[in-house]
Amino acid sequence: GHFRQADLLSECQTKWVYYECQGCGSVGRAKNRCGMRVCPYCAGRMKAKLLAKYQKGIDRLSDFYKSRLKLVTLTLKNVPDLQSPDFNVITEIKQAFYRLRKRPLLRKKIYGGVYGVEATHRGKGWHVHIHALIASEFIRVACKEMKEAQNRQEEEKLESEKCAHCKKKCLRKLWQEETGSSVVDIKKADTTAIIEIIGYIAKPLSTKNAELLVDWWEVMRNRPFLKPFGCFYDMRKLKALLTCPWCGDQHFKVYYGSRVRLFDMRDDVGRSPPLGVDIENFQRILFIEPSKVVVTVDSRGFEDRVLYLQSNLELLVGTYK
Repeated sequence: GHFRQADLLSECQTKWVYYECQGCGSVGRAKNRCGMRVCPYCAGRMKAKLLAKYQKGIDRLSDFYKSRLKLVTLTLKNVPDLQSPDFNVITEIKQAFYRLRKRPLLRKKIYGGVYGVEATHRGKGWHVHIHALIASEFIRVACKEMKEAQNRQEEEKLESEKCAHCKKKCLRKLWQEETGSSVVDIKKADTTAIIEIIGYIAKPLSTKNAELLVDWWEVMRNRPFLKPFGCFYDMRKLKALLTCPWCGDQHFKVYYGSRVRLFDMRDDVGRSPPLGVDIENFQRILFIEPSKVVVTVDSRGFEDRVLYLQSNLELLVGTYK
């Protein structure tokens, strides 16, 4: 019974939307979007907006926090279903991550961060994991012996003979105590690491199985892509706004339907990749140079915008800032 959502998804990329810059008069052009998390067409635009938002926030962090950035991956054991009447694996892993951060060994080491949950399915159940960018002091992921273990059997032997009695608990052991899973990874990062995090989190599930896609969408649709905490918490207030590439203004009038017409006067080379630009299938918002926009008035006094495109040099891609 998701008929309304199915209609939205089927209508995505079927109509043209125009964005008239209130600063210089340039007009941007792109296909309509449904905004659904499951949509591969909308994923690219959401990725660009998230990246602009969090890159802005990370750039504002102090050098103290920037010098202590780390990428963390925390994984659960595979599960057959994402949710049941009394269970939701996304909620479970988020709560486990919260408890992990509050453990005495980590509470004062982790200053803050931003994280998201990714769920994939490759035929062996749901593989659910957290991708996080944190600012923290040194965190030991595992002891030397565990890092040198060649297989799961050697790891289990170490867990029973050493880890069970070890008082110097590492990240691996702490996560295992919270979830039963010992699959963790942590590595030093810089401010560009947010690109990797968003790359994982913003992409829709890759599958041709409709049932899996619906299951994934149902548990993900009302959840934020990323959640900041600690010294990253104020980033939740930041917004990424569409920005005119010609003048930098962020205020637009939006038009639908036939009030805007485009005359493409480029030759075949200019219209076709790799040397040209295929504006009919371009996935981002393309803005035409302001001087190529002509405003006309019809017999009833309504304004029309006519766009005369003669060269690819008259096109710039809209960004989010």
